[in-house]
Amino acid sequence: MLVYILLPIVAGLPGFMLCREKFGKLGRGIYCAYFALCLTIVEGMRYGIGYDYEAYRQTYVGFMFRDSVADLSGYHMEKGYLLPQFILSTAYPDPRVMFFVVAALISIAIAVWIYMYSPNPAVSAMAFAAWGPVFYTMNFLRQSFAALVVLYALVYIKKNDFLRYFALVLLATCFHWSALFMIPFYFILKIRITPLVLVIYSTIATLLLIFSYDITDAFIKFSETMADKGYSAFVPSRYSHYLYGSVEFVNGIFIEYVIGYGLLFLFGFLFHRYIYKRDIDNKYAVAFMFFTLLLDFWGRKHAIISRLDLYFVFAATIMFVPVALRGAYDWVDDKFKKHRRIGYVLTSCVMVGISVYFLGSMLLRGSNGCIPYTMWSLDTSALL
Repeated sequence: MLVYILLPIVAGLPGFMLCREKFGKLGRGIYCAYFALCLTIVEGMRYGIGYDYEAYRQTYVGFMFRDSVADLSGYHMEKGYLLPQFILSTAYPDPRVMFFVVAALISIAIAVWIYMYSPNPAVSAMAFAAWGPVFYTMNFLRQSFAALVVLYALVYIKKNDFLRYFALVLLATCFHWSALFMIPFYFILKIRITPLVLVIYSTIATLLLIFSYDITDAFIKFSETMADKGYSAFVPSRYSHYLYGSVEFVNGIFIEYVIGYGLLFLFGFLFHRYIYKRDIDNKYAVAFMFFTLLLDFWGRKHAIISRLDLYFVFAATIMFVPVALRGAYDWVDDKFKKHRRIGYVLTSCVMVGISVYFLGSMLLRGSNGCIPYTMWSLDTSALL
Protein backbone atom coordinates (compact mmCIF):
# COMPACT_ATOMS: atom_id res chain seq x y z
CA MET A 1 0.00 0.00 0.00
CA LEU A 2 2.98 2.29 0.53
CA VAL A 3 3.28 3.06 -3.17
CA TYR A 4 -0.25 4.49 -3.27
CA ILE A 5 0.44 6.63 -0.21
CA LEU A 6 3.64 7.98 -1.76
CA LEU A 7 2.16 8.53 -5.24
CA PRO A 8 0.39 11.85 -4.46
CA ILE A 9 3.56 13.15 -2.82
CA VAL A 10 6.14 11.95 -5.33
CA ALA A 11 3.99 12.81 -8.35
CA GLY A 12 2.72 16.12 -6.99
CA LEU A 13 5.47 17.97 -5.16
CA PRO A 14 7.79 18.65 -8.16
CA GLY A 15 4.91 20.52 -9.76
CA PHE A 16 5.04 23.31 -7.19
CA MET A 17 8.53 24.13 -8.46
CA LEU A 18 8.22 23.37 -12.18
CA CYS A 19 4.88 25.12 -12.66
CA ARG A 20 6.06 28.49 -11.39
CA GLU A 21 5.38 31.39 -13.70
CA LYS A 22 9.08 31.91 -14.49
CA PHE A 23 9.30 28.44 -16.07
CA GLY A 24 6.26 29.09 -18.28
CA LYS A 25 4.74 26.43 -20.51
CA LEU A 26 8.01 24.49 -20.67
CA GLY A 27 8.05 23.85 -16.94
CA ARG A 28 4.36 23.01 -16.98
CA GLY A 29 4.89 20.56 -19.85
CA ILE A 30 7.90 18.88 -18.21
CA TYR A 31 5.95 18.42 -15.00
CA CYS A 32 2.88 16.96 -16.72
CA ALA A 33 5.11 14.52 -18.61
CA TYR A 34 6.70 13.53 -15.31
CA PHE A 35 3.28 12.99 -13.75
CA ALA A 36 2.19 10.82 -16.69
CA LEU A 37 5.33 8.72 -16.25
CA CYS A 38 4.74 8.23 -12.52
CA LEU A 39 1.13 7.27 -13.10
CA THR A 40 2.00 4.89 -15.93
CA ILE A 41 4.58 3.05 -13.83
CA VAL A 42 2.25 2.60 -10.88
CA GLU A 43 -0.79 1.59 -12.93
CA GLY A 44 1.24 -0.51 -15.38
CA MET A 45 3.12 -2.53 -12.75
CA ARG A 46 0.11 -4.41 -11.49
CA TYR A 47 -1.05 -7.98 -11.47
CA GLY A 48 -4.34 -9.44 -10.25
CA ILE A 49 -5.65 -6.08 -9.10
CA GLY A 50 -9.37 -5.57 -9.07
CA TYR A 51 -12.44 -7.68 -9.61
CA ASP A 52 -12.41 -6.90 -13.32
CA TYR A 53 -8.73 -7.76 -13.85
CA GLU A 54 -9.25 -11.46 -14.47
CA ALA A 55 -12.21 -10.87 -16.78
CA TYR A 56 -10.22 -8.47 -18.97
CA ARG A 57 -7.18 -10.76 -18.89
CA GLN A 58 -9.25 -13.71 -20.08
CA THR A 59 -10.82 -11.61 -22.84
CA TYR A 60 -7.39 -10.56 -24.08
CA VAL A 61 -6.02 -14.11 -23.97
CA GLY A 62 -9.14 -15.29 -25.81
CA PHE A 63 -8.20 -13.12 -28.81
CA MET A 64 -5.56 -15.71 -29.68
CA PHE A 65 -8.38 -18.05 -30.66
CA ARG A 66 -10.10 -15.49 -32.89
CA ASP A 67 -9.06 -15.40 -36.52
CA SER A 68 -10.61 -12.10 -37.56
CA VAL A 69 -12.40 -8.97 -36.37
CA ALA A 70 -15.70 -10.60 -37.32
CA ASP A 71 -15.15 -13.13 -34.53
CA LEU A 72 -15.45 -10.37 -31.93
CA SER A 73 -19.24 -10.46 -32.19
CA GLY A 74 -19.32 -13.12 -29.49
CA TYR A 75 -18.07 -10.70 -26.84
CA HIS A 76 -20.55 -8.65 -24.83
CA MET A 77 -18.31 -5.59 -24.81
CA GLU A 78 -18.29 -2.40 -26.84
CA LYS A 79 -16.31 -2.63 -30.07
CA GLY A 80 -14.45 0.59 -29.36
CA TYR A 81 -12.70 -1.28 -26.57
CA LEU A 82 -12.42 -4.70 -28.25
CA LEU A 83 -11.00 -3.66 -31.63
CA PRO A 84 -7.81 -1.90 -30.39
CA GLN A 85 -7.28 -4.74 -27.91
CA PHE A 86 -7.61 -7.32 -30.68
CA ILE A 87 -5.08 -5.48 -32.86
CA LEU A 88 -2.63 -5.19 -29.97
CA SER A 89 -2.97 -8.90 -29.15
CA THR A 90 -1.78 -9.88 -32.62
CA ALA A 91 1.63 -8.40 -31.79
CA TYR A 92 1.76 -8.82 -28.01
CA PRO A 93 -0.22 -11.82 -26.70
CA ASP A 94 0.91 -11.29 -23.09
CA PRO A 95 -1.99 -9.53 -21.25
CA ARG A 96 0.47 -7.70 -19.00
CA VAL A 97 1.51 -5.69 -22.06
CA MET A 98 -2.12 -4.76 -22.62
CA PHE A 99 -2.55 -3.50 -19.06
CA PHE A 100 0.65 -1.46 -19.33
CA VAL A 101 -0.47 0.12 -22.63
CA VAL A 102 -3.87 0.91 -21.12
CA ALA A 103 -2.15 2.54 -18.13
CA ALA A 104 0.02 4.65 -20.44
CA LEU A 105 -2.93 5.84 -22.53
CA ILE A 106 -4.97 6.79 -19.46
CA SER A 107 -2.03 8.54 -17.80
CA ILE A 108 -1.10 10.55 -20.90
CA ALA A 109 -4.72 11.61 -21.48
CA ILE A 110 -5.03 12.85 -17.90
CA ALA A 111 -1.67 14.64 -17.98
CA VAL A 112 -2.52 16.40 -21.26
CA TRP A 113 -5.86 17.56 -19.85
CA ILE A 114 -4.13 18.89 -16.73
CA TYR A 115 -1.56 20.67 -18.89
CA MET A 116 -4.23 22.32 -21.01
CA TYR A 117 -6.89 23.25 -18.48
CA SER A 118 -5.84 22.92 -14.84
CA PRO A 119 -5.45 26.16 -12.84
CA ASN A 120 -2.83 24.41 -10.68
CA PRO A 121 -1.27 21.26 -12.21
CA ALA A 122 0.50 20.16 -9.01
CA VAL A 123 -2.67 20.25 -6.92
CA SER A 124 -4.64 18.58 -9.72
CA ALA A 125 -2.11 15.75 -9.96
CA MET A 126 -2.07 15.18 -6.21
CA ALA A 127 -5.88 15.21 -6.13
CA PHE A 128 -6.10 12.70 -8.98
CA ALA A 129 -3.74 10.37 -7.12
CA ALA A 130 -5.46 10.70 -3.75
CA TRP A 131 -9.18 11.04 -4.43
CA GLY A 132 -10.20 7.86 -6.23
CA PRO A 133 -9.49 8.10 -9.99
CA VAL A 134 -6.37 5.91 -9.72
CA PHE A 135 -8.51 3.34 -7.92
CA TYR A 136 -11.18 3.54 -10.65
CA THR A 137 -8.83 3.37 -13.64
CA MET A 138 -7.28 0.17 -12.34
CA ASN A 139 -10.67 -1.54 -12.06
CA PHE A 140 -13.07 -0.23 -14.72
CA LEU A 141 -11.10 -0.20 -17.97
CA ARG A 142 -13.87 0.31 -20.52
CA GLN A 143 -15.72 2.87 -18.45
CA SER A 144 -12.47 4.69 -17.67
CA PHE A 145 -11.83 5.18 -21.39
CA ALA A 146 -15.41 6.41 -21.82
CA ALA A 147 -14.95 8.78 -18.86
CA LEU A 148 -11.74 10.17 -20.38
CA VAL A 149 -13.56 11.02 -23.61
CA VAL A 150 -16.33 12.65 -21.57
CA LEU A 151 -13.68 14.61 -19.65
CA TYR A 152 -12.60 16.26 -22.89
CA ALA A 153 -16.24 16.70 -23.89
CA LEU A 154 -16.95 18.69 -20.72
CA VAL A 155 -14.76 21.49 -22.05
CA TYR A 156 -17.38 22.22 -24.72
CA ILE A 157 -20.07 22.94 -22.15
CA LYS A 158 -18.14 26.04 -21.18
CA LYS A 159 -17.72 26.90 -24.88
CA ASN A 160 -21.47 26.46 -25.54
CA ASP A 161 -20.73 23.95 -28.29
CA PHE A 162 -23.39 21.26 -27.99
CA LEU A 163 -22.56 19.51 -31.27
CA ARG A 164 -18.97 18.76 -30.31
CA TYR A 165 -20.03 17.79 -26.81
CA PHE A 166 -22.67 15.44 -28.21
CA ALA A 167 -20.22 13.96 -30.73
CA LEU A 168 -17.65 13.17 -28.04
CA VAL A 169 -20.28 11.62 -25.77
CA LEU A 170 -21.35 9.39 -28.65
CA LEU A 171 -17.69 8.48 -29.15
CA ALA A 172 -17.49 7.58 -25.46
CA THR A 173 -20.33 5.09 -25.92
CA CYS A 174 -17.99 3.09 -28.16
CA PHE A 175 -16.17 2.19 -24.93
CA HIS A 176 -19.12 2.04 -22.52
CA TRP A 177 -22.81 2.41 -23.29
CA SER A 178 -23.47 4.22 -19.99
CA ALA A 179 -21.84 7.40 -21.36
CA LEU A 180 -25.25 8.26 -22.86
CA PHE A 181 -26.15 9.24 -19.30
CA MET A 182 -24.12 12.42 -19.85
CA ILE A 183 -26.13 13.87 -22.75
CA PRO A 184 -28.64 15.88 -20.61
CA PHE A 185 -25.82 17.13 -18.39
CA TYR A 186 -24.79 19.56 -21.10
CA PHE A 187 -27.73 21.62 -19.85
CA ILE A 188 -27.82 20.54 -16.19
CA LEU A 189 -24.19 21.48 -15.52
CA LYS A 190 -24.85 25.04 -16.65
CA ILE A 191 -26.96 25.61 -13.54
CA ARG A 192 -24.85 27.24 -10.86
CA ILE A 193 -24.85 25.39 -7.53
CA THR A 194 -26.23 27.83 -4.93
CA PRO A 195 -27.73 27.03 -1.51
CA LEU A 196 -31.25 27.04 -3.02
CA VAL A 197 -30.25 24.81 -5.94
CA LEU A 198 -28.47 22.54 -3.49
CA VAL A 199 -31.67 22.11 -1.46
CA ILE A 200 -33.72 21.40 -4.59
CA TYR A 201 -31.25 18.86 -5.95
CA SER A 202 -30.92 17.17 -2.55
CA THR A 203 -34.70 16.87 -2.19
CA ILE A 204 -35.07 15.33 -5.63
CA ALA A 205 -32.15 12.98 -4.99
CA THR A 206 -33.66 11.78 -1.71
CA LEU A 207 -37.05 11.11 -3.32
CA LEU A 208 -35.43 9.17 -6.16
CA LEU A 209 -33.50 7.10 -3.67
CA ILE A 210 -36.64 6.31 -1.65
CA PHE A 211 -38.49 5.11 -4.75
CA SER A 212 -35.49 3.53 -6.46
CA TYR A 213 -37.03 0.06 -6.68
CA ASP A 214 -40.21 1.44 -8.27
CA ILE A 215 -38.11 3.37 -10.80
CA THR A 216 -36.11 0.23 -11.56
CA ASP A 217 -39.32 -1.76 -12.12
CA ALA A 218 -40.53 0.88 -14.58
CA PHE A 219 -37.17 0.89 -16.39
CA ILE A 220 -37.18 -2.91 -16.75
CA LYS A 221 -40.74 -2.92 -18.11
CA PHE A 222 -39.85 -0.16 -20.57
CA SER A 223 -36.78 -2.12 -21.72
CA GLU A 224 -38.81 -5.29 -22.19
CA THR A 225 -41.50 -3.41 -24.14
CA MET A 226 -38.91 -1.82 -26.43
CA ALA A 227 -37.26 -5.20 -27.00
CA ASP A 228 -40.62 -6.81 -27.84
CA LYS A 229 -41.21 -4.10 -30.44
CA GLY A 230 -37.90 -4.82 -32.11
CA TYR A 231 -35.90 -1.91 -30.69
CA SER A 232 -33.45 -4.08 -28.79
CA ALA A 233 -30.53 -2.04 -30.15
CA PHE A 234 -31.69 0.87 -27.98
CA VAL A 235 -32.15 -1.23 -24.86
CA PRO A 236 -29.15 -1.80 -22.57
CA SER A 237 -29.87 -5.54 -22.27
CA ARG A 238 -26.19 -6.31 -21.92
CA TYR A 239 -26.28 -4.53 -18.54
CA SER A 240 -29.48 -6.16 -17.27
CA HIS A 241 -27.43 -8.42 -15.01
CA TYR A 242 -26.61 -5.32 -12.95
CA LEU A 243 -30.24 -5.00 -11.84
CA TYR A 244 -32.21 -7.25 -9.48
CA GLY A 245 -30.17 -10.13 -8.15
CA SER A 246 -26.88 -8.33 -8.71
CA VAL A 247 -24.71 -7.77 -5.66
CA GLU A 248 -23.96 -4.30 -7.01
CA PHE A 249 -27.66 -3.44 -7.06
CA VAL A 250 -28.83 -4.84 -3.73
CA ASN A 251 -25.77 -3.66 -1.76
CA GLY A 252 -24.30 -0.20 -1.30
CA ILE A 253 -20.83 1.31 -1.13
CA PHE A 254 -19.06 2.05 2.13
CA ILE A 255 -20.17 5.17 3.98
CA GLU A 256 -16.56 6.39 4.27
CA TYR A 257 -16.49 7.27 0.58
CA VAL A 258 -19.66 9.32 0.79
CA ILE A 259 -18.36 11.10 3.88
CA GLY A 260 -15.06 11.84 2.14
CA TYR A 261 -16.65 13.36 -0.95
CA GLY A 262 -19.13 15.14 1.29
CA LEU A 263 -16.34 16.78 3.28
CA LEU A 264 -14.52 17.76 0.10
CA PHE A 265 -17.64 19.33 -1.42
CA LEU A 266 -18.45 21.10 1.85
CA PHE A 267 -14.91 22.49 2.03
CA GLY A 268 -15.31 24.10 -1.38
CA PHE A 269 -18.95 25.09 -1.11
CA LEU A 270 -18.30 27.08 2.07
CA PHE A 271 -16.28 29.42 -0.15
CA HIS A 272 -18.53 29.26 -3.21
CA ARG A 273 -18.98 33.06 -3.33
CA TYR A 274 -15.24 33.55 -3.58
CA ILE A 275 -14.96 30.72 -6.11
CA TYR A 276 -17.62 32.27 -8.38
CA LYS A 277 -16.25 35.77 -7.87
CA ARG A 278 -12.82 34.73 -9.12
CA ASP A 279 -14.29 33.14 -12.26
CA ILE A 280 -17.97 32.46 -12.89
CA ASP A 281 -16.98 29.43 -14.99
CA ASN A 282 -15.77 27.80 -11.78
CA LYS A 283 -19.43 26.85 -11.39
CA TYR A 284 -18.69 23.83 -13.57
CA ALA A 285 -16.02 22.56 -11.18
CA VAL A 286 -18.45 22.90 -8.26
CA ALA A 287 -21.13 21.06 -10.24
CA PHE A 288 -18.72 18.22 -11.11
CA MET A 289 -18.00 17.73 -7.42
CA PHE A 290 -21.65 17.91 -6.41
CA PHE A 291 -22.75 15.24 -8.86
CA THR A 292 -19.85 13.02 -7.85
CA LEU A 293 -21.13 13.25 -4.27
CA LEU A 294 -24.75 12.80 -5.34
CA LEU A 295 -24.08 9.59 -7.28
CA ASP A 296 -22.08 8.17 -4.40
CA PHE A 297 -24.94 9.11 -2.08
CA TRP A 298 -27.25 7.04 -4.27
CA GLY A 299 -24.55 4.39 -4.30
CA ARG A 300 -25.06 3.88 -0.57
CA LYS A 301 -28.23 1.97 -1.51
CA HIS A 302 -27.26 0.67 -4.96
CA ALA A 303 -23.51 0.44 -5.52
CA ILE A 304 -23.93 0.19 -9.27
CA ILE A 305 -25.19 3.80 -9.41
CA SER A 306 -21.92 5.04 -7.92
CA ARG A 307 -20.16 3.69 -11.02
CA LEU A 308 -21.67 6.60 -12.95
CA ASP A 309 -19.61 9.03 -10.89
CA LEU A 310 -16.66 8.17 -13.16
CA TYR A 311 -18.09 10.68 -15.62
CA PHE A 312 -17.66 13.45 -13.04
CA VAL A 313 -14.92 12.38 -10.64
CA PHE A 314 -12.00 12.97 -13.03
CA ALA A 315 -13.03 16.61 -13.53
CA ALA A 316 -14.12 16.90 -9.90
CA THR A 317 -10.68 16.02 -8.58
CA ILE A 318 -8.41 17.78 -11.06
CA MET A 319 -10.58 20.89 -11.30
CA PHE A 320 -12.59 21.27 -8.10
CA VAL A 321 -9.76 20.66 -5.62
CA PRO A 322 -7.48 23.47 -6.90
CA VAL A 323 -10.48 25.78 -7.39
CA ALA A 324 -11.77 25.08 -3.87
CA LEU A 325 -8.34 25.64 -2.36
CA ARG A 326 -7.97 28.94 -4.22
CA GLY A 327 -11.41 30.00 -3.01
CA ALA A 328 -10.36 29.24 0.57
CA TYR A 329 -7.22 31.34 0.12
CA ASP A 330 -9.30 34.24 -1.22
CA TRP A 331 -11.51 33.98 1.86
CA VAL A 332 -8.41 34.12 4.07
CA ASP A 333 -7.21 37.21 2.17
CA ASP A 334 -10.55 38.87 2.78
CA LYS A 335 -11.05 37.96 6.45
CA PHE A 336 -7.55 37.60 7.91
CA LYS A 337 -5.34 40.05 6.09
CA LYS A 338 -2.85 40.37 8.94
CA HIS A 339 -2.56 36.62 9.48
CA ARG A 340 -3.03 35.33 5.98
CA ARG A 341 -0.01 32.99 6.10
CA ILE A 342 -1.44 31.21 9.10
CA GLY A 343 -4.77 31.01 7.30
CA TYR A 344 -3.14 29.52 4.22
CA VAL A 345 -1.46 26.86 6.33
CA LEU A 346 -4.64 26.00 8.24
CA THR A 347 -6.85 25.72 5.16
CA SER A 348 -4.19 23.62 3.41
CA CYS A 349 -4.00 21.34 6.43
CA VAL A 350 -7.77 20.84 6.34
CA MET A 351 -7.58 19.84 2.66
CA VAL A 352 -4.68 17.48 3.31
CA GLY A 353 -6.52 16.01 6.30
CA ILE A 354 -9.66 15.05 4.41
CA SER A 355 -7.53 13.78 1.52
CA VAL A 356 -5.63 11.48 3.89
CA TYR A 357 -8.94 10.30 5.33
CA PHE A 358 -10.32 9.41 1.89
CA LEU A 359 -7.18 7.70 0.57
CA GLY A 360 -6.75 5.84 3.85
CA SER A 361 -10.34 4.62 3.69
CA MET A 362 -9.83 3.23 0.19
CA LEU A 363 -6.61 1.46 1.10
CA LEU A 364 -7.94 0.00 4.34
CA ARG A 365 -11.21 -1.15 2.84
CA GLY A 366 -9.79 -2.44 -0.43
CA SER A 367 -13.33 -2.64 -1.79
CA ASN A 368 -16.26 -0.46 -2.73
CA GLY A 369 -18.52 -2.25 -0.28
CA CYS A 370 -19.78 -5.19 -2.31
CA ILE A 371 -17.14 -6.10 -4.91
CA PRO A 372 -13.46 -6.66 -4.00
CA TYR A 373 -12.03 -3.91 -6.17
CA THR A 374 -8.47 -3.49 -4.98
CA MET A 375 -5.31 -1.49 -5.69
CA TRP A 376 -2.71 -3.25 -3.59
CA SER A 377 -0.20 -5.29 -5.58
CA LEU A 378 2.58 -4.55 -8.04
CA ASP A 379 4.19 -6.78 -10.67
CA THR A 380 7.57 -5.53 -11.87
CA SER A 381 7.70 -8.29 -14.51
CA ALA A 382 5.20 -6.24 -16.50
CA LEU A 383 8.12 -4.00 -17.44
CA LEU A 384 10.24 -6.85 -18.83
